[in-house]
Amino acid sequence: MKENAPENVRILRFFGSDDADRTQTLRQLTEDGKVTFREMRKGSEVLVALQCEQGKNSTKLLDHCQEKLQQVCSPAMYATNEVTLAQAAVDVLQLRDKLFVAADAETSALLESRLEKLPAARGIFDFGQQSYSHPRFAEKIEQAGAAMEKPVLAAQSRVREAFRLSGADFAISCVSAEVGSVILLGGKKGFWQRTVPQGENSALWMLDMLRRAALDKPQASGTSWQSYNVAQRGPAMPQSKGPKPVFDYLPPSGGETTLPDDAPGTETPQAAAARQAYAAAAAVPEQPDTGFPPPQPVQTPTQSTPAKKKNGAVTLLVSLLLVLVLSAAAVGAAWFVSGGELASFWNGKYFSSSNINGAQLI
Repeated sequence: MKENAPENVRILRFFGSDDADRTQTLRQLTEDGKVTFREMRKGSEVLVALQCEQGKNSTKLLDHCQEKLQQVCSPAMYATNEVTLAQAAVDVLQLRDKLFVAADAETSALLESRLEKLPAARGIFDFGQQSYSHPRFAEKIEQAGAAMEKPVLAAQSRVREAFRLSGADFAISCVSAEVGSVILLGGKKGFWQRTVPQGENSALWMLDMLRRAALDKPQASGTSWQSYNVAQRGPAMPQSKGPKPVFDYLPPSGGETTLPDDAPGTETPQAAAARQAYAAAAAVPEQPDTGFPPPQPVQTPTQSTPAKKKNGAVTLLVSLLLVLVLSAAAVGAAWFVSGGELASFWNGKYFSSSNINGAQLI
């Protein structure tokens, strides 16, 4: 659709949507004939063209249809008109202040074909600079999956390690399988996994998964969630509490700083500061896992709490014994004073006003 399209036409874009729910809603919205629709499909992406008669109410009618479809098909409906899935994913990640990295060069190449022409993409994707091509992280990420025989398990390990080392919000990988491709999108506690059949566009599926994850929305039907296998790959490492790494125009690991073709002619102060910080970090030798706090020593439990409980029990026992001794002494004194007539003592005989004097008490 062209930028100057008439106001009575609107394109709604869907990816990974439920066909039955979408089609049923469209038929209900267009049964009165005021609005017509036509669907165009390419793989898992569906474009719905809505059209109504030209008039002052055309925008209102199209807005109503869009709102109803958004309620039924969210988050599959990602944009309208000319906004592509790549642009929508970049916009959402930028809006939510989310960063992601690729766990290997093959995955990055698939994504770069969709993102390299979008200048804002360098603010949410590292293009390998903080992950698989980092001067210190690259070998660790590769070794994380080296011990795994199955490609999917190896990719899981690389995704987790790339996520841990980079400090990004997500790490992603796409590996080939017999049935097509397997996409792994890792976060803090686990990863989403989806098998993409042969003939489907894996790059678009990765972008849609990233978009949904950034929105904290459910993934498309057929995508599963799995926790990290702690027993297989060890305990999770602590995450950095410092600021996120800045991905805008980072220098390559080779040395001199080069700007992409679409970069502005002059750097902003933020970009210059990011360059200096990255160069200083890369120049520090043998300093693994930059940005993560050092492991804290495990504190062994002390016996202070049980000791306190024990001392409290002894104190209570001593108090009870003291009460018993004082009670016995009081009874003995009463016996002595009353001459063995305790009943008279308790009846008040020895507490009358005429008897309360020092001589009688002695």
